[in-house]
Amino acid sequence: MSITNVIAQVSDVAFYREFLQAAPVGEPTADRAVLDLGIATLELLRKDGGRPSTWRESDTYRGFRHIGLKVKDLDAVVVRLKGAGATFRLDPLDVPRSGARIAFFFDPDGLVIELVERHLTYHDVHDEAAVADELSMPAPGRPRFDHIGHTVADLDRALAYYGPLGFTHAGTLHVEGTEGDRLDFLRSGQTVLELFSFLHEPTIPNPVDAEALGFVAMEVPGVSADNGRPVTVLPDGRVVIADADDLGLIGAHA
Repeated sequence: MSITNVIAQVSDVAFYREFLQAAPVGEPTADRAVLDLGIATLELLRKDGGRPSTWRESDTYRGFRHIGLKVKDLDAVVVRLKGAGATFRLDPLDVPRSGARIAFFFDPDGLVIELVERHLTYHDVHDEAAVADELSMPAPGRPRFDHIGHTVADLDRALAYYGPLGFTHAGTLHVEGTEGDRLDFLRSGQTVLELFSFLHEPTIPNPVDAEALGFVAMEVPGVSADNGRPVTVLPDGRVVIADADDLGLIGAHA
């Protein structure tokens, strides 16, 4: 199993096609587009009059944090996005002791996207086979889906929840300058769930708002109503549930 699709509510479905080189799957309409991001798709649902994104700046807010895309030449993508007027949360930088170069920007509706160049070097490796598989993946010719970032209140609880859904604990990065803050990477197929957790700082609830623009859910085969509490129903009848930390999930298409 893996993350096969990411669903977001947006005011305009054109941004991703134009600036992230995401090709449409099937025929897009003014209200919906499914875009190919290599190893997963991005499903955009137009939301007229949607409330502003509920995303908050601090990573201590639980639930969805960002969509991560792997790129071959991060600086070239950043130049293209800045030329289009994109707002950046974080300009390109090399992450100390990780091997990666990253940047973060906002889409027109406030959804946060991370760009990642190069593979991570984990501080702790928990599954050597999963890490070896990740290292074997070539740099993409165009932006490729990589991961979903998610803040959790209890790391052990999150590991126990996602393990039966097919996610293996690949590795950990420890946050420099902190005592116990960490990022843990759960791999399923070629996709990743990146978990933020904090040892000494409390996390803040951020419940799913079904009427807000931005991230709605990640689609994972095997997810059912029994895996969480229902939070919304999409126009086509699909039920979105939330895990204990308010990340939206949905089962595979019927």
